[in-house]
This record gives sequence, C-alpha cells and structure tokens, in this order.
Amino acid sequence: MSRITPISLDGIPELDGVEAMYESVFGFVPNGVRIMARRPGIVEGFLHLRRSVFDPETSEVPLELKGLVGHIASKTAGCRYCQAHAIYGADRSGIDRARLDALWDFETSDLFDESERVALRCAVSAAAS
Repeated sequence: MSRITPISLDGIPELDGVEAMYESVFGFVPNGVRIMARRPGIVEGFLHLRRSVFDPETSEVPLELKGLVGHIASKTAGCRYCQAHAIYGADRSGIDRARLDALWDFETSDLFDESERVALRCAVSAAAS
C-alpha cells in the first residue's frame, strides 16, 4: 500500500499527454507516476530517461530484449512492483512467450543467442549487487 496518495495528472500543464502515453503503453498510469506528479519536473525527467531507453530510433537493442532484461533484473532484485510492470509491459509489447518462459534458462536455451546471454548476465549481476 502506498504511503503517499497518488494524484490525478489532470490540470498539471507540464504533464499534458503523459496520461495518454501511459494508457497506450500499459493501459493505465502507474501509481509511481501519479505520486511523482506532485513534482512535475521529476515526471519529466523520468520520461526523458524512459524515452532514452525505450525509443527504438535511438537504440540498436530490440524492444523484446529490453523487456527480458527488465523482467530478469526485477526478479533478481526482488522488487515486486518492478516485476509487475516489467512483465506486463513485456507481455503487451508482444514478447515471444516461449522466450519469457525460458528466461531463467537463458544460459542453455537455444531460444537465446550469445549477445542476449551477455545482456541477461549483465542484468542479473547488476540487480544482484
């Protein structure tokens, strides 16, 4: 349960369009964004970071691999909030379900190539620290 009450983004000019963007990606606006909305600059910074990571025009890393990395890192770190968002976002992006099911066997599964194994190893190591 949140200790800070999430607020509506309505009426915050700096955040026009943010709700629609999240609705199109997730189907809802995460409570974390609604809590950060108390300080619109924080949401703006978070969105800048998110765009830098997920914009397909600025990265050679496939969106599917980003989803897998996010999910395995969240699970490794034990953050259930992050796990829920990572798996939901991965599922909505059309991730290959077989690869998602085999994620914890990425080292030996034929569903992953060596470059993906390196990325997933890095995610697990970083999240375990």
